[in-house]
Amino acid sequence: MSLIKNLSARQILNSKGEPAVEVTLSLDKEGEYFTASCPSGISRGAKEMIELTDKDFSRFQGKEVSNAIKKINEAINPVIKGINPIEQGKIDRKLIDLDGTPNKANLGVNAILPVSMAVAKAGAHVAKRHLFVHLNHYFNELIVEEEDLKIGATDYKYQMPRAVFNLINGGRHAHNNLSFQEFLLIPQKGTQKSFWEQLRMASETFHNLEKILLEKNLISGYGEEGGFAPSLEGNSQALDLLIQSAGQNGYKPTKDFTLGIDAAGALPKEASESPIEYFKELASHYPLELLEDPFPEDKWDLWETLNSEINPAVIVVGDDLTATNPVYLEKAIQSRAIKGMIIKPNQIGTITEVLRVVKIAKKKGIKLVVSHRSKETNDNFIADLAAGIAADFIKSGPPARGERTAKYNRLLEIDEMIV
Repeated sequence: MSLIKNLSARQILNSKGEPAVEVTLSLDKEGEYFTASCPSGISRGAKEMIELTDKDFSRFQGKEVSNAIKKINEAINPVIKGINPIEQGKIDRKLIDLDGTPNKANLGVNAILPVSMAVAKAGAHVAKRHLFVHLNHYFNELIVEEEDLKIGATDYKYQMPRAVFNLINGGRHAHNNLSFQEFLLIPQKGTQKSFWEQLRMASETFHNLEKILLEKNLISGYGEEGGFAPSLEGNSQALDLLIQSAGQNGYKPTKDFTLGIDAAGALPKEASESPIEYFKELASHYPLELLEDPFPEDKWDLWETLNSEINPAVIVVGDDLTATNPVYLEKAIQSRAIKGMIIKPNQIGTITEVLRVVKIAKKKGIKLVVSHRSKETNDNFIADLAAGIAADFIKSGPPARGERTAKYNRLLEIDEMIV
């Protein structure tokens, strides 16, 4: 039996050049080490768990995380030592109890999550499973245990998600005039289309887009997630550019790809008087499949109306609205405000809590979009998570920049294993 021997935590830099937490977990067998790190968001919803930062503004603009490191090394480490990492639920419960707050304000979600992730990686190793298989096994085990079912009563298989590529950045993710935060290319999966072919379409479109922006003298750098960040005539032009860029390689809207938007609750001026009609009009002109956070998280009436009136082919997706939290998800389901939700582990804290939210969503037919964060690390955990829970989509930025492609490259490996 392999047991947890030690945790050691350190500060690393995320993709924005700010401090982030990385954890290494060692087992009692020599040479067995497992590392995990925690991303962060720029546009963080009010319902998310608390990140612990030092708030010493003479260092890293107050964003250093040495207090979170201390919590791991001095508070968490002695509590989980000597436990078999296969016992994910037991360890996550200890983390939650040790924190003792409803929003992870004591230890900080950025201390709790990388520990929980490292435990999952170590557990997969001990169980001699790939991480995505291990997460799938634990997910089904959790359902059986919590719903008092017979072993084998659940049938949630792992599967490859469709990729969602953020090729144009706006809003708080870019210094430009676009109100929407993300403009997304979504390759159709197709019965014979490998993940490599999805990645190929995104890469070709990304490079075509660069050439078009250069020709139009619209290149103005990149956004926080690595997509292009041009100032344009409006949000519609960004969608037109995606269609044009994909079309240069013969890809056709709807047949070969759809589009998505993350509005991040920021309405353009032209939508201020009739926001519902604005989005319905967009959906009638473009092959829109995902519409994320069309409104602020407190405008429940607008969410409900839009979800009932927009083209049924459009999946209205909650991010800040649901915050990977069962309480907010249940409310969104009851009010019929969404058809899909974003899954971001650092919005809630532990892997067990993430899987409990996924369980609710699946039972109610809510589509799942596993997502990166704007301030990412090179950890590719969410790729295994997306496959392990059979998520409908994964969103990890453009097909460029190491912290984004780390997830896509891991999915290439998983695709080979699943096939």
